[in-house]
Amino acid sequence: MKATRCFFAILLLWSTMVWAETTAKYLGTEPNVELRISVHQRLVLGERDMENMEKKGLIKNEEQATAIINANIVPITMGRSLQLKVEMIEADGTITDITHSPATFYDVLGDGRDLQTNASGLITAIFSQEKILLTGEVFVIYGTPEKSGYNKVFFDIKPPK
Repeated sequence: MKATRCFFAILLLWSTMVWAETTAKYLGTEPNVELRISVHQRLVLGERDMENMEKKGLIKNEEQATAIINANIVPITMGRSLQLKVEMIEADGTITDITHSPATFYDVLGDGRDLQTNASGLITAIFSQEKILLTGEVFVIYGTPEKSGYNKVFFDIKPPK
């Protein structure tokens, strides 16, 4: 459990550096909207949510950050799929479901051997008996010339029972 916490804390710090490289592929790289992600009607706080909480002083130490990360890791079983729901929150509070928007991109970080996604946010955990680290990340990006935002969620990939 401690190794998992440490791993996700490192991922959170490292992933901020990856942001600039990853978004170079997409339109509207300067975020001006927030993306809210949920799975099975459960809100999942992602990397961008954590950044905003830090800026507001709501996360004051590593222990708080680790607790929030651990509470928001999405469990997924190898060989199974789950559907993300993505909503865009604009500065005026307007909320729009953008899960299936052509401007919404789902990008599995890493080599793609652990998770796969489609253009509609369906996440599938790949079955493998050789896995060592059973974790994954999906970067969600919304990009138009007028509006853009991002978030990233973490997954705990469990072997089938």
